[in-house]
Amino acid sequence: MPILILLSATMLIQFVESAIIPYVSLMIKYLLFSEHYLTIMTGIVSALPGVATAVFATFVGKMSSHFGTLKILKLCELAAIIIYALLGMTTSLMFFAGLRFLIGIANAGMTPMIQVLLSKASNRLSTVFSMSLSAQSLGSLAGSILGAYLSQFMPLNNLFYIASGALMISYVLLKKGELDNSTAPT
Repeated sequence: MPILILLSATMLIQFVESAIIPYVSLMIKYLLFSEHYLTIMTGIVSALPGVATAVFATFVGKMSSHFGTLKILKLCELAAIIIYALLGMTTSLMFFAGLRFLIGIANAGMTPMIQVLLSKASNRLSTVFSMSLSAQSLGSLAGSILGAYLSQFMPLNNLFYIASGALMISYVLLKKGELDNSTAPT
């Protein structure tokens, strides 16, 4: 798989996370009936993806060894596309929290799988991983700025639809890269 496609996917994944994270607390405030528990609920719901990633990362890694890294990456991206779209539709704090937990499981299979594919794509690991970190940083920058800009002009739930669309672009790029590899001469 071409390195540029993997770096683009890395950037888009980080873009999504950076665009969404600042607005999770605002969504919780919107979904919570009483602001009395706002701080603790924001902390809990914000931590759920990290908990899920920590718990499921090893399992997802084992699954990639069994089914293939690219298959797991694409499956996790498809799951994240659906979950982000559902996050935009939710009107329940418990449903929102559950979906955030599921995003953590999907995250356990996106960035690590891209790192594995990058390590297979080049023998210049230091350079490739440095480029990957740069792509993540650019995604974080773009996501933070664009998320803040767009949130001024649209309802917050639309950011989740944009996140879903950005991951769809990443998925299409990965599919295109897979097709390019399958038709390349050996």
